[in-house]
Amino acid sequence: MASSSFQNTEQYELDSQILHYYLSGNGPINSRKLVEIFIFRSSHEFKLIRQTYAALYGQNVLHLFSDIQRNNPFARAAYLRMIDPQERDAEIMRNSLFGGSVNLSTLIEIACTRPSSELHCIKQTYRSKYNSDLEQDITNKISGGFKEILLAVLKSCRSYGGKVDMSRAMCDAKTLYEAVGSGRTVDQKTIVSVLSQRNIGQVKAILVSYKQLYGHEFSKSMKQSKCGQFGIEVRIVVRCMQNPEKFFAKQLRMRNADAREILIRTVITRSEIDIKDINEAFAAKTGSSLENLVRREFNNSKDKCNEIAAGILIGLGLCLNDQLQYQTLKETAPVNLSAMNRFSRLQILHKGKTLCREKRADLSLQYEQAISTQWFLSCIIIGFRLLLPDSDKVLLKS
Repeated sequence: MASSSFQNTEQYELDSQILHYYLSGNGPINSRKLVEIFIFRSSHEFKLIRQTYAALYGQNVLHLFSDIQRNNPFARAAYLRMIDPQERDAEIMRNSLFGGSVNLSTLIEIACTRPSSELHCIKQTYRSKYNSDLEQDITNKISGGFKEILLAVLKSCRSYGGKVDMSRAMCDAKTLYEAVGSGRTVDQKTIVSVLSQRNIGQVKAILVSYKQLYGHEFSKSMKQSKCGQFGIEVRIVVRCMQNPEKFFAKQLRMRNADAREILIRTVITRSEIDIKDINEAFAAKTGSSLENLVRREFNNSKDKCNEIAAGILIGLGLCLNDQLQYQTLKETAPVNLSAMNRFSRLQILHKGKTLCREKRADLSLQYEQAISTQWFLSCIIIGFRLLLPDSDKVLLKS
């Protein structure tokens, strides 16, 4: 145990040194190691790296990346990976409200794709960091139907926890149906009330029940002309909650001034959640993959920052085959595969979900030695391909 702890401490010091060389310019910049750090480290490990960096160099590494992230895609990706997720999302919402014109799409993204338990933590972090109330800031900065709908979603996180109640979901689905179809106008108050009183998991159950009862999605009912602008706004929010992968795919297809930021943010925040689903939804509409999108966005420049950023984004899982990785692990380290049980966050979902990648040093030393070469190749090789000269790419393909 002591040996493992020492090994981890040594690794955090080495990671800090690699980051310091990049940030200070007082040493060689190791692109390969930088990519590896930002693919393999967990949120907890990044916290320890931040502490180690501060102890070694007397500086806050997050602040250093924050200062240069505006025009540096690698620094932006690094910052979003290193910061605590709740603080990251609170900061994104703050910037969406006060960073110039209000960015409704980003507010919807955070409010409607995070579980209610996470929303609760985000609101607490927002209050602590900015000495302000998120719901009150939204009230002050946004007008129209979106304000009421977003506030309803944020209020719903107060009731997070507990099991989904399908009986209640059926009743609420009937309530929504009556709110839309029982009169000449839509009952906006009732719809907002349902959204505000049920957590996100329960709202999803209501939407499933609605389709079971009436044969079509609730969002389709909101297309009626009498629903007006309110109907359009409800559909956007509901569809984001129900099918987040389609929401993200649509955001990625929009070519605007924020395209690069949206790409980096989406990959970083969804890499261990539903990035494969997003990739499939994106490909269904465009005929191209997110890997190709990353290459187009970052590979047209000789800027080293672009190359490192692209390596990180691709390495985080845009084009890695989970089943292939699992088979590789079994073949490479059959005698010690049980060590995976001690690897707290390594998960393999056999039906096409995410393979969570964490630091190999958390495994036993024997297991790490057994898999190090093959694991590194299977998980990183595509991400590093952007960092290699063309001649090496040919060798890799062969």
